[in-house]
Amino acid sequence: MENKLAKVKNEAPPIPGNLAYIIAGKPRKNKHSPVDTAFADFLWCIKVRSKDITHLYITGILIEPAKIIATDGRRLHVIVNPYPSIPSGEYEIYGINQSKVILIAKPDRLFPDWNRPSVTMEGNTLEHEIAIDNPVYFYTEILKHRPFEIKYLQDAISDEPMNVRIYGERQPVIITTLTRTAIVMPLLDRKVN
Repeated sequence: MENKLAKVKNEAPPIPGNLAYIIAGKPRKNKHSPVDTAFADFLWCIKVRSKDITHLYITGILIEPAKIIATDGRRLHVIVNPYPSIPSGEYEIYGINQSKVILIAKPDRLFPDWNRPSVTMEGNTLEHEIAIDNPVYFYTEILKHRPFEIKYLQDAISDEPMNVRIYGERQPVIITTLTRTAIVMPLLDRKVN
């Protein structure tokens, strides 16, 4: 009886939902071995999903054949999909740590249409375009044009060269690299946090 109880205590809790996927990063053997860039991009993307339970439609992520999208309503992160074997759809993040992420398929499609022109900025006039090779200059270049929530810019930053496009005063800034796109809304009250 005692062995049976010990076995039950060590079992993982059941995962709700129909479809579950585990995305695991490749461990580094040492500090000189290459970083799993696909997994690093995925962690970068999902960190902006909403944690607010009153916004259940954006607490998960959207996986499309070519892209993975996450948003909290004030910013949106998009990456090139490095996991094409996962079927398209909405997923809730069930568990996350630095080496793996567990996804649960959501049965209902509630994620907002992120392809609208107001998000992609099609038809809007570009005011500034800046190429930034070093993250040190990132904040200076953006903040001299518009006030933004510093935390949102920190989450958008990348070690890769970035292209920054700034549109109208109430329009978002779009930060892109080869595999990542961050869309961040400016502060409307003009106070930098």
